[in-house]
Amino acid sequence: MTGPVSLTQRPIVVARVLNALAILGVVAVLGSSLYYQFVVGDHPCKLCQLQRVCMIGVTLGAAMNLMLGMRVRHYAVSIMFAVSGALASLRHILINACPYPGEPAGFGPAVFGLHTYTWAYTVFGVGIFAIAAVLMWSAGVSDDDE
Repeated sequence: MTGPVSLTQRPIVVARVLNALAILGVVAVLGSSLYYQFVVGDHPCKLCQLQRVCMIGVTLGAAMNLMLGMRVRHYAVSIMFAVSGALASLRHILINACPYPGEPAGFGPAVFGLHTYTWAYTVFGVGIFAIAAVLMWSAGVSDDDE
């Protein structure tokens, strides 16, 4: 059993916990989308599938951080996928914001009053903000670049 975490290691431990929480959060979102697909029978469109792939990509960067150490390039992988997913989600929102006359606004199930693609946009935006905050707090990134 090891002693308490030293003051120099504490930020890395906090960053590791945040990366693990990010993975769990995205797994929960993807799990709920799979529930809607296989239990409710609401099959995803192509934009929904692209958003799912981007969420998996966001977790890829976090998993790389946990397995290979905290690196700026790992956070960059997550940011690239989060920006791509946010753009796909925004496209999805815009398609359904102004439907053809006579069609209802929005498509698919609403969760707490928002459609799933709007929640995806929110998740990607929060992810981008959180990663930027961790990168600004540079103590959460390892100094060695190998």
